[in-house]
Amino acid sequence: MVNILKRAAMRTVPFSLVHKQIKNKSNNYNKFKKMFLSLDAKTIKLMQEKYLMYSFQLNSKRIPQYHSFLKQKGIDPSKIKTIKDFLEKIPETNKKNYIYKSNKMTRLCVDGNIHNISMIVKSSGHSGKQCYWVNHTQKISLEKTP
Repeated sequence: MVNILKRAAMRTVPFSLVHKQIKNKSNNYNKFKKMFLSLDAKTIKLMQEKYLMYSFQLNSKRIPQYHSFLKQKGIDPSKIKTIKDFLEKIPETNKKNYIYKSNKMTRLCVDGNIHNISMIVKSSGHSGKQCYWVNHTQKISLEKTP
């Protein structure tokens, strides 16, 4: 019964609030572990889907290259409302259609800010051309700060 209530809450509460709660618990491993282990598989799957949609919406606004990529493909992120929409309408990014198209590293950064980078990653070059992309720190808030 408890898991059914958790799933019902997960469906109705905006994921930004769920994300904030998870973020608070993740600062303490024992609290996070206890919370995570209390969830059933259906609730975890629902959380994954909601987090994907939440991240997609934020990244489509906050990462300049991704915003341009979607615009070039004729995709309006506000019309992507479900996992089905996402899987059917959002093209996969790869080196050729996304990374190589960026003329500046900052375009791959959250808010175009190079200070949000925790690591610059270099590809192996197996595709015949090496490239670089960025990883962002886990501590970056997904919410836009004032």
